[in-house]
Amino acid sequence: MTILCFKIDGRLFGIDILLIREIQERFVHTPVDRSPPCVSGVLNLRGQIATLLDPGVLLGLREEPGLTENSSCVILKKAQELKGVDDRTSDDLLALQVDEIIDLLELRPEEISPPPANLNDMNPVLVRGVIDSEHGVIVLLSCGEMLLSQS
Repeated sequence: MTILCFKIDGRLFGIDILLIREIQERFVHTPVDRSPPCVSGVLNLRGQIATLLDPGVLLGLREEPGLTENSSCVILKKAQELKGVDDRTSDDLLALQVDEIIDLLELRPEEISPPPANLNDMNPVLVRGVIDSEHGVIVLLSCGEMLLSQS
């Protein structure tokens, strides 16, 4: 398994790269009035409109979307594009706004530990496990559960 490691509010997170369609380091989004707090806005991806979500808000780490100078956009595959992946996404085109891309990490399943009980400020359902890496402890997110939590 390969994961994309990124930062949100100074914390390390990861998702399975099989869920990712592309990554954009530079992106322009349009805010949408009266959208839920987790929605940063929408993106135009070569004529397709994607909803830009802030996982920091979905995870309860911040109250409203926040961009940094290093922010990147992780565009997820649609659910119908996924085959044989142990997670899910959405039927809609979605993108995750992350504060900074860190690395791609190759993992063996035994390197993923169960989520600790002391994830006080995060819903444990959103976490698939934790990984001790050279970058620090990475929280492996359940993309499907995270996306379900915003609907």
